[in-house]
Amino acid sequence: MPEGMSFSMTVAQNGQFAYVADPIAQHIVKVHLEDLEIEGELELTFPPAAITWLGIAEEEEEHDHEH
Repeated sequence: MPEGMSFSMTVAQNGQFAYVADPIAQHIVKVHLEDLEIEGELELTFPPAAITWLGIAEEEEEHDHEH
């Protein structure tokens, strides 16, 4: 374990997923909370020091504007 670092976790506001930052393997793991299965991994080129949930970006709706 890199000095001064530890595993950290955050839970998505929608309650379906937890994200675990692993400083040893330098990746973030996405875990489905109901199934307790790994849904995905994000490989990093550095050890993550912490992780924070900021939300999901809303998709912009197309607007028909008459000018």
